[in-house]
Amino acid sequence: PGFDLPGARAEAQGGDDVPGGTHEVAQLRPGHKLMPEVMMALDVGVPQQGIGFGQNQIDVERGEFDVRDAHGLEDRLLNKQQTIRRTLASIRSHTFGAFEAIVVDDGSTDDSLAETRKYLAEIDDGRFRIVQQSNLGPGAARNTGLHQALAPLIAFLDADDEWLPAFLERAVQALGSNPDAACVTFSWYDEPGHRLGDRTIRKQWGLDSGLYVLTAETPPRVLLGLSVAMWPCATVVRRATAIQYQGFYERRCRYGEDAHLWVKIALNHPILLQWDPLALFHRDSSSLSGNYRRMRPIEPFLSDPDDLSAVCPSGLKPLLREFLAIRALKTACVLGYWSHWREACAMWRSFTSIRHGYLKHYWLAMFLGTPVGSLVASMIRRLRPAA
Repeated sequence: PGFDLPGARAEAQGGDDVPGGTHEVAQLRPGHKLMPEVMMALDVGVPQQGIGFGQNQIDVERGEFDVRDAHGLEDRLLNKQQTIRRTLASIRSHTFGAFEAIVVDDGSTDDSLAETRKYLAEIDDGRFRIVQQSNLGPGAARNTGLHQALAPLIAFLDADDEWLPAFLERAVQALGSNPDAACVTFSWYDEPGHRLGDRTIRKQWGLDSGLYVLTAETPPRVLLGLSVAMWPCATVVRRATAIQYQGFYERRCRYGEDAHLWVKIALNHPILLQWDPLALFHRDSSSLSGNYRRMRPIEPFLSDPDDLSAVCPSGLKPLLREFLAIRALKTACVLGYWSHWREACAMWRSFTSIRHGYLKHYWLAMFLGTPVGSLVASMIRRLRPAA
């Protein structure tokens, strides 16, 4: 009351001016309004407990925030002594102040933890607290923040990345106006270079701003795109939903633990994308997702596909199988390129059959899953100039 909401005005005129929209795979449910730019008048009170951030070693992952209670933020801290101050300062600069920041120290071995304590002593901000644990990996660190947080919304931030000041406020507004959405993902800037993170996702996967609800008719590219688009530092998820699906994958996992959870959620709940850049992802500091000079670990949805299948609705199992087949073929090509031809062969055999011959990487994966293919790949690697 008392606020002129541009989204409501556009809706009264038929909704033509409302950004975003439905997609061929994302039919609007009753009551849903795709208004990415609308600034809602929310009854946001600062709760007694505040909102939380979680931090592990020095990877700042934010915990959660809520429209009424608070926003929780998790900051994962792992050997990020040089960047942790920058990350924590970006959290404090937010226009939305009702949050708790949980810094999860995931067994840092440098002076990251000491630097964090020093900074928190300087700012004397009761919204920040530290949780320590032995080094268990990014999934376990994020889950620590997830379970420590109190607010119904949670966000994650590694200790070398940043949020822009409006990130939390915009996320609270977006999820408040889309109550069925399990999470919201914004765009981000890749640093250095200040490149928009959603540019490739829009071009390759065709995902625009809007609400996505998967159906039996959904093309696999949409689920593939969502698994890539939902960048941890740019996503805010409802805490109850993340816990419902056991949080981030932990079992001996150092890569792809976030996508495993996002796929589970996307198979069961609407996903909201809003391509406004509100985070900074620093690839120059990233140790896992930004490293392309060696073989990356296999994603958990390929090493443990039964964990996804167990929560997948029966009507979406064909979609999940196609998604896994496409990811398996690409991973088989990577394995073969790095001369792991036996593993490449096992990968494509486990997830595909001859009926997948139309897929982009099928025949290349078969070739690289042989000794000859592995030999050719090793020769190509030798000819490539050093990065």
